[in-house]
Amino acid sequence: MEYFSAAKQVNDRTALLRLLHRQAMTLGFGAVAYLRPSTSDIGRMDLQEIGFPDGWASEYLHEQYFLHDPHLSYVVRTGRCIQFSNITEKRELSAAEEAYLERLSIWELGDGFLVPAFGTLPMPGVGVAPYPGWFSFRQLNGSAVDNANVAVLEAIAQATHIQSGRIVNSAGDGQKKLAPREVAILNWMALGKTNGEIGTILGIATPTVATYVRRLYNKLEVSDRTAAAVKGVKLGLINN
Repeated sequence: MEYFSAAKQVNDRTALLRLLHRQAMTLGFGAVAYLRPSTSDIGRMDLQEIGFPDGWASEYLHEQYFLHDPHLSYVVRTGRCIQFSNITEKRELSAAEEAYLERLSIWELGDGFLVPAFGTLPMPGVGVAPYPGWFSFRQLNGSAVDNANVAVLEAIAQATHIQSGRIVNSAGDGQKKLAPREVAILNWMALGKTNGEIGTILGIATPTVATYVRRLYNKLEVSDRTAAAVKGVKLGLINN
């Protein structure tokens, strides 16, 4: 299938999801979502989607529905995909899970499949660790579910997840890589040093340090020294 070779050429997560969406549409699914553990915020999830109603993804994350999503719970526990409409046949639901399904019905997403994918990622302080992902293929209209080839969905989900992991490894989960001098300055910032003090330590001018600090903020997507230090710890850039 051309999808597999095409996915290997993509170096951006957003572009990768767009490619997956185009493939899913050829299979009759109008919406795809990719849920995975955050690599920068332990205990949280990252979610990308295309084709879902506006606001669904932000509500899912903000309300932490992944804690009460019975489809996700089933797939995590069994390692097998599930058709959304079959969840009540697979297991007894808790009150929180039933409440989630009631809320979910408001969005009128239609039926589809939740497909697991598996991989590994190097984690700071841990080494190589298991890194799962879950793909939602939703049929908003039509009969895609009735004619679905689940093996194909599993294959393209796995290929997408593996390539996403490669992108994380090469690009630091979307963050631009820090130069050695930037890492050094980040570590001195974490120790509470001012720009002037860092300049003296490293033998560079204070304005030059300020320029590096601005670059750090941009690359780490933060706006102050404390947030930069916290992000640096999460990314394994701060020496203990």
